[in-house]
Amino acid sequence: MPIEDALPTATQIAEALEAAHEQGVIHRDLKPANIKVRHDGTVKVLDFGLAKAMQPEASAIDAATSPTMSLTAAATQIGMVIGTAAYMAPEQAKGKAVDKRADVWAFGCVLFEMLTGRKVFEAGDVSEVLALVLVKDADLTRVPTSVPEAVRTLLGRCLTRDPKDRLRDIGEARVSLRAASAVAPAPGTGSAPGVEAGLPAAAQPQGATGRRSLVTAIAGSVVVTALVAGFAGWTLRPAEPREVSRFSYEIPSDTPLRIRSRGVIAVSPDGRRFVYNTVEGLHVRSMDQLDSQLLPGTEATLGLPFFSPDGQSVGFSQTPQLKRISLSGGAPVVIAELSSGPPYSATWTT
Repeated sequence: MPIEDALPTATQIAEALEAAHEQGVIHRDLKPANIKVRHDGTVKVLDFGLAKAMQPEASAIDAATSPTMSLTAAATQIGMVIGTAAYMAPEQAKGKAVDKRADVWAFGCVLFEMLTGRKVFEAGDVSEVLALVLVKDADLTRVPTSVPEAVRTLLGRCLTRDPKDRLRDIGEARVSLRAASAVAPAPGTGSAPGVEAGLPAAAQPQGATGRRSLVTAIAGSVVVTALVAGFAGWTLRPAEPREVSRFSYEIPSDTPLRIRSRGVIAVSPDGRRFVYNTVEGLHVRSMDQLDSQLLPGTEATLGLPFFSPDGQSVGFSQTPQLKRISLSGGAPVVIAELSSGPPYSATWTT
């Protein structure tokens, strides 16, 4: 969500939680599915009290959209685990008694998702998400640099693993967000001339109508010039710097690289995948997956693998043939016979 939309929405979520906490009610299952925004921008926080947690539930396993969980573990006497895995506080995931700070954690997860478009913890199933919640810290480097520092600090305080060090009251989040919203552009506004930001037209001072008329007359006389200047500015504008994402990936010790003295890693054109050559064969790693996948039929690959222009296939050499394999599945296909040794590298163009 754009920051100018995310901050007012998050402020209303915090206000709803604050009102509930003041009445002694802890939500314990705050997540996007329980938050609705009306057409007029009013935010509603729904499903208080985990009413559905006490009913028989379906066996859905998806970690991101899984229903509220209700599991008992009498053997270890850890009590009851209730909530949704991707938004569950560490103490909640352990089955411990929770207080309003669990809602603060979930609020941080929701705010993180609003600002990044990604969940704090992502994995293939509920058990893996719970494992990440229990042992991993939130990666705040994924928050865009355009987010105000005060909001980044608030996220860090909400997503502190130890509840003793976490933000103690959601009201503090409301205050911080409202202050940050005051300096951010209001939704739907910007640089509209003659209109005071944040006020509907009916609430403008009486002089505003005259100012708008004057601005309209002036704008009409220079519209051609503005269009020409705008087009020139658009075509000659400097390229906007892209946000750089960095991460580390350790190749498992039981799958060493095949030939260390040569290049063994190729990156897809869109930067979302990379493939590397090991003694087992080619492994492909996607940015939206935690682990790499072995491409069957690519054992004994020689030289550097290479991607197709669309990034959906990988080419590789197996003496005495040059082959390709689709990343969506299927067996390798022979491209050509090699009259000499395998090439060290190749390029696939349209």
